[in-house]
Amino acid sequence: MQYLTYILCLLISTNAFASQTKKPQVSINFTSAKPTTDGDLQDPSLQAEATIDQLTQVWPKVKSANINKSKIKLMYNDEYLLIGAELFNNHTPITANTLQYNQDTTGDDSFTILVDTFDNEQNTYWFSVNPNSVKNDGFIVNNSKNIPEWNGVWYASSKRTDKEWAVEMAIPFKMLTFDPNADAWGLNVIQKIGLDPHGRPIDINTGVRFSGYGDRWRLGLLSVNTESINSKGTQQLTDARGTWLINEHIKSGFMITDGDPSTDVSNQTFCLDFRDHRFLTNKALEVGAWLQSNNTEGINKYDMAWVYQRYIQMTS
Repeated sequence: MQYLTYILCLLISTNAFASQTKKPQVSINFTSAKPTTDGDLQDPSLQAEATIDQLTQVWPKVKSANINKSKIKLMYNDEYLLIGAELFNNHTPITANTLQYNQDTTGDDSFTILVDTFDNEQNTYWFSVNPNSVKNDGFIVNNSKNIPEWNGVWYASSKRTDKEWAVEMAIPFKMLTFDPNADAWGLNVIQKIGLDPHGRPIDINTGVRFSGYGDRWRLGLLSVNTESINSKGTQQLTDARGTWLINEHIKSGFMITDGDPSTDVSNQTFCLDFRDHRFLTNKALEVGAWLQSNNTEGINKYDMAWVYQRYIQMTS
C-alpha cells in the first residue's frame, strides 16, 4: 500500500553551539571518535548529550507536542558535523520508493537538516535523506531561491524497521562557508511522513509518472488517483513541470498543477519563470522573472502574481 507523503512534517529551529538569542538552543559537544556513517545510532561518535526531542508539527495543523517521539543527536569532531536521527512513524508504514541519488523524494518519508552557518536566516545549506539512504542537497539564497544544483560531498546511511527508521549523517566542515570565530549556527530539522489533515494515511489507487530529458530540456509528470479527504469518492492530483535551456545564459521553466491534496475543491495553478545570467566586462548580471496564476473553485477570478528581479555584481 502506498501513501501521499508530503502532508505532514515536523520542524524544530535550534541554534548550534552557544547563542544569546531567544531561539531554542542546544550546545553541541566535541568528540574525537571517527564516524562510521552506517545508520547505527550506537556509533560512539553519536553518544551525545545534545539531543533534540521537542519537535513541533507545523502541517497540516500546528501542534506543540512531538507526536512521534523522534530524537535527533548532534555532535562534531575536527572534520564533520555529525547528526543521528531516530525517527518514529506511529501512523503508517514507512514509505521509501526512490533509490537513485539526487532524485525527487516527494513521495517518500524523509529527514532533512538545514544548516545556517551565519545564523542570519538568509542563506542555508540543506541535506536530506530517505529511508533508502538516498541523499539530496542544495543551497537556499536570501531565504527564497533554492539552488538544488549545489552538490556537496557528504555521507549518510539509513536503517529501518516497520514503524521506525534511523539515519546517520556526517557533513564536512570544509565544504561549508562560515565564520570560524562565530559561536552560533542556526539549524532546522524536518521529518516528513505521510498523513492527511485528520492524521490518517491517504491511499493511492492508481498513478503514473513520466520523466525525460534532452540536451536542453527536462520534463516530468506525476498524476495519481487518491481517496478523497473529505468525502467517500476519489480525486485526481496532477503535477507537470519542465525546464528549457534556451542558450548558455538563458533558462526558462514551467509548472502546472491540477487538484489540491488538502481539500476536495477544484484548483489549478500555472507558474512560468525566466532567468538570464551572464558575465559582462566588469560585472555579473542576473535578470529573472516569474509569473503565477491560480484558479480555485468558488472564486470568480484568477489569482495572479508576478515578480521581476535584477542583480548586478561588480567583479574585479
